[in-house]
Parts: sequence; structure tokens; C-alpha cells
Amino acid sequence: MPTASSTPPPRPGRRRRAPMVAVALAGMAGILLDRLASDHSVGWSSCGAWWLLSFALLGVWSWMRRTGHRLAGATVLCAAAALAAGWHHWHWNLFETDEVGRMATLQPYPCCFEAVATGAPERVAAAPQSPYRAIPQGEKSQLLLQINRVRNGADWQAATGRCELIVDGHLLGVGAGDRVQVFGSFRDPSTARNPGQFDYALHMRADRELAFMRAGSPDCVTKLEQGSAWNPARWIDNLRSSWQSRLWSALGPQRAPTAAALLLGARNSMPREEVDAFRVTGALHVLVVSGLHAGILMSMVFGLLGMGLLPRRQALLVAVAIVLFYAVLTGAHPPVVRAAVLTVLACIGLWFDEQPFALNSLAIAAVVVLALNPADLFRTGPQLSFLCVTVLLWFVSVRWRQPLDPLQRLLRSCEPLPVRALRWAGSRAGLATLATLAVWVISLPLLLARYHLVTPIAILACVPLFLTVAASLVTGFALLVVGWLIPPLEGALAAANGLCLDALDGLVNSTSHWPHAYSWSPAPWTWWTVGWYMLAPLLLAAGGTRLGWRRTAQLAAAWIAIGAVPGIVERFEPRKLEVAFLDVGHGVCAVVTTPEGATLLCDAGSLGSPHHATSAISEYLWSRGIRHIDGIVLSHADVDHFNAVPGLVDRFAVGRVFVSPHMFPPPGDSTTRTAPAELQRLLTARHIPIEEIELGDRLTLDSVTHVDVLYPDQLGSFGGDNSNSLVLVIESAGQRVMLPGDLEAPGIDYVMDEPPTSCEILLAPHHGSRRSDPPGFAAWSTPEIVIVSGGPNTVDRNVQLSYQKAGAEVLYTAQRGAITAVVDADGVEISTFLP
Repeated sequence: MPTASSTPPPRPGRRRRAPMVAVALAGMAGILLDRLASDHSVGWSSCGAWWLLSFALLGVWSWMRRTGHRLAGATVLCAAAALAAGWHHWHWNLFETDEVGRMATLQPYPCCFEAVATGAPERVAAAPQSPYRAIPQGEKSQLLLQINRVRNGADWQAATGRCELIVDGHLLGVGAGDRVQVFGSFRDPSTARNPGQFDYALHMRADRELAFMRAGSPDCVTKLEQGSAWNPARWIDNLRSSWQSRLWSALGPQRAPTAAALLLGARNSMPREEVDAFRVTGALHVLVVSGLHAGILMSMVFGLLGMGLLPRRQALLVAVAIVLFYAVLTGAHPPVVRAAVLTVLACIGLWFDEQPFALNSLAIAAVVVLALNPADLFRTGPQLSFLCVTVLLWFVSVRWRQPLDPLQRLLRSCEPLPVRALRWAGSRAGLATLATLAVWVISLPLLLARYHLVTPIAILACVPLFLTVAASLVTGFALLVVGWLIPPLEGALAAANGLCLDALDGLVNSTSHWPHAYSWSPAPWTWWTVGWYMLAPLLLAAGGTRLGWRRTAQLAAAWIAIGAVPGIVERFEPRKLEVAFLDVGHGVCAVVTTPEGATLLCDAGSLGSPHHATSAISEYLWSRGIRHIDGIVLSHADVDHFNAVPGLVDRFAVGRVFVSPHMFPPPGDSTTRTAPAELQRLLTARHIPIEEIELGDRLTLDSVTHVDVLYPDQLGSFGGDNSNSLVLVIESAGQRVMLPGDLEAPGIDYVMDEPPTSCEILLAPHHGSRRSDPPGFAAWSTPEIVIVSGGPNTVDRNVQLSYQKAGAEVLYTAQRGAITAVVDADGVEISTFLP
């Protein structure tokens, strides 16, 4: 246990101050205030108003400073806050009138641009082959463009702004500064379309990117003019591309993506499944170039320079130049910028034989990061980066062991060398594990808020992970630099780096399969998370004072208990039946929440990426505080109705899965590698019961809600999977919701041969397809509201008119995002996520 004292205080007359901490906090407050004002459309918030206020406050501060007024310090901090608010307002809100993002719409449309490439294309790994992916995807290239002109008919008109371009295939021959012409599909960036979903449009807006373009082939990109050979960005691109090519040729396609991510920050080159393995084991940070990478690089540099090759101060200049160059080479993202600033400040301290105050240096790094991009204040990556370093600075300031008395030191000096080495290694491993535990506990609410992950395995694996990452970085840097200077050594260095990378991948993949290595969870309440991080500095400071660790732990436990109270209270509040039709693109997922709290999913899939559907559904469920899914009903065997299930059973406890008699292939069928067969094997391996339901069955969800099955029976029809879709009617408080899957002829004819079944809400069969007989089915079911779940191409005006003629209101998830129906005895209340 730690003692009550921290590191010794500075000597008298050398009181250490951290003025930049106050400046950084003031700047953050100003940025936060402007963001709140912008979100609420406050009229007085403008760039000019903020900067005018800042200059006025600086004038007042100058007068106060001359007169010795004691509020001079507070005034200059207010000026800093106003200056930061104005900078954020310009960055977040002010764009040119010909900004290309103003032309982007939700519906993609063909477009042609002339633009300048800001860098070389980045390789995006192909998605692995999977039976759950209906549309296979190959390798892509990602490129950021600075738009110059857009074609309008036969003419060209000026345009400005940045646009992200994704090209199917490997785009070659384009570098920083090249002027290109691009043909592609142009649209808005993907905004959040369901509650709890990550808003990629806001993420791109933070980088002042308001548009997205997709080109189907590298042939859609034509280089019109090569950029200047004197462009520094082009030099850096050429070096980065050269190093990536060398990694691919030296390490092969299996190891090179991990090496490129680790050394150069090129994480897009790794397949998503490999990145997910790092994420669920809490090791994702090693793929982000940050302080660990800069520290190991500086250790290597100082080790070489310590051989006496250069005088001390010249060596410091070389070290500063190398770390700054490395930060730019890897993209100058906030974590590496922070690490570079801290390294530069440390070198400056060594130059003047002074030790800079670490907290003040960290504040300077925060000011630099926010000066480059004030919107980084609201991004999880920078938040975690600075939070973890702050906790580590606190950790090293606490004396965790009692100093040895002279007798103990004498006895230990007499121990054999292996014993002393083992004791030293155990001590360092224990401290590293304890530091990881401190960082993990403090950062857990933020990780839950963004990633919904709890990764206790990260604490146990921290020491072997650090050793394997350090070895991979050292051998990787040696491969890139020493292997280039001395080519005969490249093969040996590549072999050594390959072994280290294999050890790293083996460690991550093996620990990800340990029991209880990780779990998924809803995020805590926002107010609770904010309160936790307001309370955390007091808890950390109190741990080394007379308040004591026991009282500190009790205070933390009390705050955790307070956070659990609203969830407990919610369980006793009266509820109504809710059916949420989520926007998963061309697919279906209806989330049914009963008045007594049961959760049923009716279909869960999308025609596109299974990961996209899994994320959209999971984030919605977590936003509702749902951890357990009582049941999943799969209407039929099309992947766009069930390819999210494998991801969901990994993230949630699932009670059982209900299917029609025609969902899975019969035993001994030759189609054993189909998606339904793979799903059946997965559910069996997870010990999730599979129950067949058919015409006449009833599922009782709670005392007031049940589900009736209208179709099919054991025989079904001969029209294929769609024709044999399950048709369900959910009834509660006298109101009905009908879910017919992808029902079409001849199955729909069998259903309509039965007596009409009226309903208040109908999910349009087969995503609103004309093949589902909209006029006839509307007359048979007489719905008041029709929901069409599908992508933008499912908006069929003839189908819409058919349902409207029957007296129904038609809503599309492609236009409204998630559509939620609240049902009780008084009727149905509809709300949409998008206006």
C-alpha cells in the first residue's frame, strides 16, 4: 500500500508553478461554451463577438496589471477563453459560400470534380470473405481532396472545401499536390440515423470535411497535373509510401498491415477483425502512434547519440528534429502531437539543465493540440490520450513503497544476482500493473461512453503487451532505417521483426478468447460521467493525503451507487409497448420492448456490412440500457435479415432464437457452408436455444403482450425464401403491429386467402417492393401507419401511393432514420429520429 506522502516538495525558493494549466482549462471552457451556444443557435455567438471580447479583456487586463489589481489573472484567463471560443466558432461554423459540402445531399448523385490531393492514397484493407456478407468487398483506397472546381452541365464553376474520396481498388500514381479530375457518387457524410449511433458526419466536420465521394474504380480518377517536386508534403508522402512498400516486401501481406499500423499509424491497412481483436483486449492504443512510440524512438536515438557521436546539445537538437519529423510522418494526430510536444519540452529542459514541471508541459501540449484543431476537445481519442497521461503523472508522484532501512539494503545487496534480478523484474511488473489498473479505472467511464467495452484483460496483459510492442517497435524502426542504410542486414531485421509481430498478434488473439476477457455494457449516464471526471482529481489528490485511501474508495463507491439509482427507479416506472424500426440500410430490425421490460428483436441484418448492422442495433440497445435480449425472431433465410446476429450474440445475452420451419437447411443438406447453416452452428455452439414457430403459434412476451404467427406452416410454399417469410402480429392493449418480413407471391396470396387481419402499424413487406402486392395487402390489413425499412433506393412512389389510397401514412427509415411507435390503449404515437 502507498504511504501518505507523495514525492518530496521542491526546495525553498523553487516553488513550481503550472500557469499553463489554468490557460488550457480556460481555453477548454471557451471552446465548450461556444459549442453549446452553436448547438442551441444562440444569436450572440459569433467569431467577431468572441474575438472582440477577447481584445477588450486584454485591454482591461493590461490596465489591471499596471495598477496591481488582484483580478488581473482572472481577466487574462477570460480573454484566453474568449479567444479559444472565437477560434472554435470559426473552425466549426464558418465555411465559404461555395463550400462543396453545401451541394451534398442525403441521396448520392453522380458528380465530377477537379481537386488537389492533400496526400497519397491510403490503402484500406479488404473485408474478409464471409457468408454473412451479401456483397463482397475488395481493397479500397482513401484519399483527401481539396476541391477547386465542380462541373455543372457543360460548364465548370469554382468550389472550395475538403472531400473524402473512397476508390474501389488500389489507386496508384497520385501524390500530395497532384491536380486530379474525379468522377464518382457524391453525398453527405453518414450522419447518425439511430439513437446512440456514432455520428460520422460530426466527426468529419471536426476536420472541416463536409462531403463524401465514392468512385467505383481507379479509372475514375485522372491525374491532370503533377504537383511540385518542392512540396514538403510530397516528400513526406514519398517516404511514407516507400516505407510501407518496404514493409510489404520484407514482411509479407500477413505481417505488414500490423507493422504499418504500429510504426506509421496506417491502421486502415489492417482488416477490421484484427483491429477488433486489439480493441476488445484493451490494446487498441498501441495501434495509435503516441507517447509509447515516441518514447521508444527517443530511447533508441539517445542510445545511439550517447555513444559520443555528437556533443550533448547537438544531440538534443537532432532528437527534437527526429521526433517532430516522426509526428508529421505519421499524420500529426493529437496523441503523437502531445508526445512530440512533451519530448521537445523535455529536451529544452535538458538543454538548460532544468526539469520542466510535467503537468505544465502537458497543459502546453493541450494548448498546441487545441490550437491545431479546437474540435479535438470533443473527440474520444484526444480525451483518452491526455487523461491517461494525467493519471500516469499522478501515479509516479505517489510513493508506493516504504524506503528500505540500511539493514534491509545491506541484506539485499548480499543476495545472489538471479534473486536480485527477479526481485527487480517483479517490482517493475507490479508497478506497471498497478499503473495500468489506475489508468483503467479512471478511463473506464469514457471507454464505456464511446466503445461500451469493459476490458479487465488489459490489466493482466499489460506487461507482456508492453514487452512485445516495444520489441516490435525497436526491430521495426531498425528494419526501416538500419535495413535501408545497410541492405545486407535487412533480411535478419525483417525476420526479427516478424517474430515480434507474431508474438504480438498471438498475445492479442489468445487473450481475446480468454473467459471474461472483455464484456460489453451500456454507457453510464452523461451527468454521471461528467461528475466522475470532476470528482476524479479530488479522489487522486486525496489518495496521498490525510483523507486516506479507504475514505477515497468509499467516496468513489458512493458516486458509483448514485449512478445506479436512476436505472433502478426506471424499472418501477409504468411503461408502454415500444416498437423501434431501426435504419440499417437495406435490411430490417424491429426492436420490441414490452410494458414489463421484455426485449424482442424481429430480424437483425443489412444487405451491406454485417458490422454496420451490428453496430447500429447494439448502439440503440445500449442507449436504452438493454443488456439482455429475451428473443430474436428471424423471418427467413436472407442475410439482410440476420447477418447482425453473430455480432449481437457476442455483445448481448440472448435468451432464444425463433425461426420458421424453412429457415435452416435440413440435416445432411449439401449447402453446409451457407450463411443460415453457419448461423445454426454458431447458435448451437453458444448454447442458445433455437425454436421453430409456425402458423397458429403464439409467443407470450409478458402478461399484456403476445405475438401471433400467421404464416407459414410446415409445408410453406414453393416460391423460395421470401415467400416463406414469417408473418407476425404483435398485440398489446388492443393495438396490433404486423411484421411480414419479405413476404411475396405465392406466400402473400396464401396469407390474404385468410380472413382480413387489421393492424395499426404495418412493416411494408419486402422493403416496400412492388412484388409484395401493396394495393391488395393494404386492403387486407388496413393499416393506419406503414413503415418502409430499406435504403434510399426503396423509396417507390407508386408503392407509397397504394398505401396512401388505403388511408395509411407512409414513413421511410431511409428518410426519417429510426422510427419509434409507442402503443397503448389510447392509440399509437410515432416519433422519428430525423426530422
